[in-house]
Amino acid sequence: MVRIKGCNSDYIFDLGTHQIKEQSKDKPVYLKIFVCPNDMPSQVETPHKNQANNWCQGTDKGCPDPKQNGHALIQLHQEEGIAFVTQNPIAAKGPFVVQPNGERTALNVDQTQVTAQVPTVIQPDGQRAVVQIREQEFVAMVPGSLNSQQSTGNSQTAGATATGSEQRFHFSISQQGIVLQAPNGTLIQLSNDSIEITPAGKARVKINGNLEINGNLKINGNLDVAQEITMAGQPLPTSS
Repeated sequence: MVRIKGCNSDYIFDLGTHQIKEQSKDKPVYLKIFVCPNDMPSQVETPHKNQANNWCQGTDKGCPDPKQNGHALIQLHQEEGIAFVTQNPIAAKGPFVVQPNGERTALNVDQTQVTAQVPTVIQPDGQRAVVQIREQEFVAMVPGSLNSQQSTGNSQTAGATATGSEQRFHFSISQQGIVLQAPNGTLIQLSNDSIEITPAGKARVKINGNLEINGNLKINGNLDVAQEITMAGQPLPTSS
């Protein structure tokens, strides 16, 4: 046998006759090309240990004698499309373009940038999203259960929610400006005429370092100072 394998939906090894026989055409057609580092048989070869259906499926978990990992499978399937299956990286060494309808480019990756022209979802485990990118909103989530989101006006609502261990970080862009919101509700909002920082609850806005203001400073509320305030190098008088 060889470590480079191939099989398809139309043919299979028959253990009774020890011949390759043609299968029924009533199932979806597929073609598999894969490498098996353990040199295990595919479905058109004598099964491992002469046990029925004991063939390598082209994956680490689907190998009857998994001494070594490193399987890599390309599958063309009538219903499932094209699949690349491996535990190792899948690298596109050159520009990568996705055109779902054969005309408009939905995703383009080149040496300088990644451009997505449709809503994008990143699912590392193939099941749940950790990043969702829509027309006006970027949402990053810590693992946990997903919540539905509501839309208002020209942008997604920025109300961060937490269910179980899930925490959502929202970044939205609209005609009103840019909003970044933490899971606890703390907001940073940039608009045409102002920058607003709104802590959640009793949280504080903390500046570690020097603060320089070129303009007027207006305080609506009390000012608590742990040390003296200076102006032009001189301490300001305080009321007794």
